[in-house]
Amino acid sequence: MNQHSDIDRVLSRWFDDGPVTMPDRVVGVVAGRIGRQPQRRGWRLFWRQRPVNGYTKLVAAAVAGLALALVGYATLPGLVNQVGRPRPLGEIIATYDARTLGLVRPVDLAVAPNGDIYVTESNDRVTEITPDGRIVRQWGAPGSAPGQFDFNGLQAANGAYASIAVAPDGRVYISDSDNHRVQVFEADGTFVRQFGSAGGQRGQFGLAYDLTVDASGNVYVLDDMLEHLTKFGPTGDVIWIANRATNPVLAGHTHGVTLDPQGRLVFGNDDNGKVIYLDTNGTFLDAFDAGACDVSVDNTGNVYVGGCTSPDIKVFDPTHTLIGTWAGALGGAPAFGPRGEIFGLDSDGNIVRLRFNLPAG
Repeated sequence: MNQHSDIDRVLSRWFDDGPVTMPDRVVGVVAGRIGRQPQRRGWRLFWRQRPVNGYTKLVAAAVAGLALALVGYATLPGLVNQVGRPRPLGEIIATYDARTLGLVRPVDLAVAPNGDIYVTESNDRVTEITPDGRIVRQWGAPGSAPGQFDFNGLQAANGAYASIAVAPDGRVYISDSDNHRVQVFEADGTFVRQFGSAGGQRGQFGLAYDLTVDASGNVYVLDDMLEHLTKFGPTGDVIWIANRATNPVLAGHTHGVTLDPQGRLVFGNDDNGKVIYLDTNGTFLDAFDAGACDVSVDNTGNVYVGGCTSPDIKVFDPTHTLIGTWAGALGGAPAFGPRGEIFGLDSDGNIVRLRFNLPAG
């Protein structure tokens, strides 16, 4: 590798990345190498407090060149690697082992307003877990009575279906798929009510699937068998149904419904691969091609797309431009909490806490 080219690369990345991050990384490595670590703090303050003009860049280049000369060209490739190595798009920063927690094949999770994680399990149970991985409570058992579940039933050959959402008021909504209903609970697991029954008529479910809840208590439920999205009012009455009859783009199996920061419904159609936007009246707004199956949205409107057969997560900005793809081995799109918490289930059913390193702006 050309030595002078390496110096140019270091300085170019330094100036291009701006006055906050690059000096910390460059000077930290250099100072550590030459045993003069105390200089790092003073240099960092100097850099951040001075305007970045041509003179400042000239001085910075001179200091950096001198430091690199002191370190020696023999160490330069390592410095360039440390400075230039891109951070991954996504990172797992903590893993909560399912077996250690006693979880039985987790199916889905959602993050509550207080940051707790609610997980549905294949053994017809719900577990509440703190953000640092401690179990708070569990409830549920096989059956059809209030507070009991059937996540397997007739669809057992395809795996359990047990989607979960937590409303802004902390109430927990669960698609009790093979009991053909949605059950609602207080945050502590106390049963509140249920709605839905088996069938293909208005207000009934073929297979209650992914769902989300708005601040007014309206519930939006995707039906994977009937292939439509229904909006239920706070008391369980049907307000509208959207399907292929209302817009052809909705034809197919839709998954991952959520609300974005603008209050739009966002979900994926795994038959045509599109991410679809509706308003809360069921009116079609927008769609884009993303190879979508499972979908979630962060608090700035970026869209996270998981494929039905792929563990990769693709991230799109609010203009539908692809930011990047993370081979994160997740079981679906991540779930976002109100304070920036990000959790998901990995391919082994463990709960993982995540960080995404997205471009600024």
